Amino acid sequence: MLNDGKNPALFFSRMSKIIEIFCSNCGSKLWIDSESGEILKAEKSTKKTSPSLEDLLKKEQEKKEKADERLKQMHSLLETKKKKAAEIFEKSLKNDSGE
Repeated sequence: MLNDGKNPALFFSRMSKIIEIFCSNCGSKLWIDSESGEILKAEKSTKKTSPSLEDLLKKEQEKKEKADERLKQMHSLLETKKKKAAEIFEKSLKNDSGE
């Protein structure tokens, strides 16, 4: 079977008659002799497997905590701006009434 570009997981070499199979799920590779069916080489993927549920939950909890912290900072900044605006308003009222 020749690789027609539609199936990148399978590669066939006519000269050596070795089939290279790539698992798109785990990233492992197998080299198989097409005549004997013998596995010539097996290579496990070095990529990290899917994260565990606990890892995903921990990551989401960290995101939530960061978002909560940003919300608190924004609230604090808004309160500071409101106080400053109120002070400026009070000053301008005093200046207008003092003239």
